[in-house]
Amino acid sequence: MAANAALAQGLKAVQEVLSSHAFISLAADGDALKECFDDPEGALRRRGVSLPEEIRRVEMKVRHTPPAARQAGLRGGNFEWRFFVQVGTSSWRVLHLCDAWPVEATEEAPEGTH
Repeated sequence: MAANAALAQGLKAVQEVLSSHAFISLAADGDALKECFDDPEGALRRRGVSLPEEIRRVEMKVRHTPPAARQAGLRGGNFEWRFFVQVGTSSWRVLHLCDAWPVEATEEAPEGTH
């Protein structure tokens, strides 16, 4: 049993969206993602993704291809979905990040941020 039942409920709601076939199809189609720029919630609904009541708002941001991926010739992904979740009086921002990334690369923190 989860120690924080409200958080577990919120994460389950996000998981439901992320694991849906419609979300996966949308996220894996770079051209289709363009319709998410102005209205990510509407784009999800038009694709048949229903948002659980715990998800109060959705944002989608396009990310630049990281240098390590660009150098390896990798493309695709490079988006960040932000799900704003509320259960009772508690709320969270849950991020789903997908960047092209070489498996063998390590991510180093910029100097001065350790």
